[in-house]
Amino acid sequence: MVYARRLAMVLPFGLFIILMQVFLQNPYYTVFTPVATLPFGLHIYRESVEFAAILLSKFLVCISFIILLSSTTRVQDLLEGAGRLGLPAEFTLTLGMMIRYLFVFGYMYRKTTESLATRCFQPFDSRLPYRYRLRTLAYTIGTLFVRSYEQGERTYLAMVCRGYGRESHLYIRKKPLLRRDAAFLATGLCVVVAVPVLFWLSSTGLL
Repeated sequence: MVYARRLAMVLPFGLFIILMQVFLQNPYYTVFTPVATLPFGLHIYRESVEFAAILLSKFLVCISFIILLSSTTRVQDLLEGAGRLGLPAEFTLTLGMMIRYLFVFGYMYRKTTESLATRCFQPFDSRLPYRYRLRTLAYTIGTLFVRSYEQGERTYLAMVCRGYGRESHLYIRKKPLLRRDAAFLATGLCVVVAVPVLFWLSSTGLL
């Protein structure tokens, strides 16, 4: 259920780009076969539909991998894994602080919206004047930015008092590669190599 809800949030953005591909002549094909003609001079090509289907499958696989990974692995473990794979320490430290204080920003946003709701303010209430709603929303957004800046200054000063400096990095524990991890990695690499090879053999008639 969580997977379906998160996929539904991302899917409209990817579907818009994918649906546009059926009307375009992408450079990966040399011959285009029209299968339908629409008004305003638009054509749907069989090769473009094939490319859109491939793009859709790649999009679903990538988004599903991100959703499943983020749903089953802690953020700290993701940062440590990125550090072990060679991500610069400055990036891991910055990402760690950004992810941590996103929740602080979310708390500030929730408190602000609750304050507006207790004052009977609804941004989509047509009974309120349009200028008043726009001015109140602009003031709210500006307040959030100012409070975020002030929170960042307080956080930075607190980190400096605790020894934060140019040489500070995110602590990454040393973790040996277990046999089951090596077996899983080897199996995944074999599948990644075997699938395109088998597809190529079947398409050429050698299999």
